[in-house]
Amino acid sequence: NNFESKIEVDNNDNNNDIDNVNEVNRNNNNSKCNICFNNIALTIEIVKRMPWAIIPFVIGMFTLVEALKKTGWIDLIAALLASICNGCVVKSVIVIGFISAIACNLLNNQPMTILMVNVLQSPQFIVGPKEQFSAMFALIMGSNLGANFTLIGALAGIMWTSILKDKKIEIQYFQFAKYGFTIMPMVLLIGCITLIIEIELFY
Repeated sequence: NNFESKIEVDNNDNNNDIDNVNEVNRNNNNSKCNICFNNIALTIEIVKRMPWAIIPFVIGMFTLVEALKKTGWIDLIAALLASICNGCVVKSVIVIGFISAIACNLLNNQPMTILMVNVLQSPQFIVGPKEQFSAMFALIMGSNLGANFTLIGALAGIMWTSILKDKKIEIQYFQFAKYGFTIMPMVLLIGCITLIIEIELFY
């Protein structure tokens, strides 16, 4: 009888353990479902809040860049810049740095960067390796600093403006540009001088 009682107790313990395991599994499955539903809800909310109104502008800028490439303007721009930059690191940095910074505010910095990379990689951009190297780094600097001149200089600025409008906060284009054009040219010039010194010392 004692032996049978012990077996019964062990069976009850095993059943309890199985029930506990099943309960844990159910809780885990419920947690996974909740996480999944929460992620889906979060994704839907993010998609709803995206500033979709700026998409046509961005697509239009990339289309413009591709049109310039197809119609031969890339090679013309490359030949013109090569005639200015060839043989001089200072000219390469200053010219490419300031042109790319200004172009950011005409095209937006992402399509501008694609445009200028095509220009610098064009067979018509005939310069020495040191000037090519200088121009590439000047482009990187110009595309980043140029984005701070106006609200359309960077996609982030356009998205920021769109989000603020949804929150009933207005940032005027000329108000932003006033500060941008007051501060950023000096910042860009200092950046160009620093880049020139580094290239001359370490290239």
